[in-house]
Parts: sequence; structure tokens; C-alpha cells
Amino acid sequence: MKNYFKLIVTTTFLILLSSVSYAVTNGSDEIEIRRPSDGANISGTQNLEWFMADSDQEVIPFQIDLFRRSCTESGDYIGAIADNNPPISPTEGVYKYSWDTTQAVDGTQLSNGGYCLRICGVFVQNSNNYYSLCDKKSINLVDDNGTGSTVTITSSPSNLNVAVGGSFSYQVVAEDSSGGELTYSINDDNSFLEITSTGLIRSTENLAELGTYEV
Repeated sequence: MKNYFKLIVTTTFLILLSSVSYAVTNGSDEIEIRRPSDGANISGTQNLEWFMADSDQEVIPFQIDLFRRSCTESGDYIGAIADNNPPISPTEGVYKYSWDTTQAVDGTQLSNGGYCLRICGVFVQNSNNYYSLCDKKSINLVDDNGTGSTVTITSSPSNLNVAVGGSFSYQVVAEDSSGGELTYSINDDNSFLEITSTGLIRSTENLAELGTYEV
């Protein structure tokens, strides 16, 4: 005999019991996190995507929660990333939510490291009874360079004043605290400048117009 847990559902939030089952399917009911994948490194704004199916309702209420450590470990509950306010209308059963990982979750500012992402849906059982069906993925929050480390620029240009008709060059010196490989880029608005794969910024032509340029 299967045991189910009732939820109290309101128009603004879900109250989820701590003992919910982490099943992916129950009969024809289904929930599956499709993005991010298990063990993925994520940073910045992450597009979460999951599938839910319930023959008794077209739009399924949900809640997205975050726990410390990976899903294979016992970690403290941090808080809800999002709930069913406002509801999300699915496309062929697929729900999407844009999560800014740089923002605090229930007052907790997230740092780099491992977390467990859990998404639960509220499914209908026997007309007026409800139960929670959940899926979860282990994720790693990292910096934008994907290493979970800190990048520091240790150099500064010796001369930022260039005469009309002159040229400009500056070698960027930077270091990654974990020794990871660095990728360099500059403001695309400055078409007369380029940066090499080793961090050398240089003018591609003699500077012909007076002005101040942000690199």
C-alpha cells in the first residue's frame, strides 16, 4: 500500500511536508527536471526546465527548493527559489523558470559550492486529495569562468593618454585562484581595439579621433 502526503495549497504558496517522496513517477503522474543536468556547473542566470504530467489538471502547482550539499548527502534546507506565484503555464507539459543565482534565497546569499535543487509538483489523487511528487538534481554554483574560483587582474596600464595618430597596447596580467584557464574579451563598441588570447589589448589602426573610450 502506497502512502501519500497531503499538502495545503493556496493561491500564493505551497506548504510542503518534509517527508515527501522523491519519486519521479506515480502511475501516470510524472515530474522530471530536464535542465540543469545532474552535477552541472551553473552561474549567473540559469534557465530551469522541468516536465510534469497529471491527467487531472492542466496546470500543476509547483515549488522549487534549495538545500546545501549534493542530493546524495544530508544538507540543511536553505529556502524556496520560487513557488506557484504567479502560476506558470506549460508548453506541452514543460515548465520554465529563470533563476538568478546571484540573488539571495530566503535571505541567504549563495556562495560557490554544491547544492541540491528540488522541484515538487502538487498532483491530484482521488479528486479532492493532493500529494507531492518531486525530482531533484545536484548542482555546483561556480563563477562565470566555470571554475568556482576568483579571477584577479594584477596589472594596470602605464599610459592611458594616446596622441591622435598614435597607437595603443596594454598587456593584461590576471590570475585564477585555482589555476584555471582564462578567456579574455573587451567592449565590442571599440572596433579599433582587439584583444588576443593571451590578454594583449592593442589598436588595430592609428587613433584618428579625439575622445574618451571605455575598454
